[in-house]
Amino acid sequence: MSKDTVKPRDELLQVSQIEQDWPISAPTIWRQLKAGKFPAPVRVGRKCYWRRQDVEAYFTPQPRAA
Repeated sequence: MSKDTVKPRDELLQVSQIEQDWPISAPTIWRQLKAGKFPAPVRVGRKCYWRRQDVEAYFTPQPRAA
């Protein structure tokens, strides 16, 4: 595997990309992040990115406890 190959699950996403792919708005992302419910971003310089796998896990329904 070359170092230029990026696995889709390792992809870093910006807020605008998350808004396009999932039913959530930027203000809701920031509210959920502040409440400790949304995955923490990865900071690169002054920008925030989210790991695709973390966002996918957030939107995957979790089984209810019986």
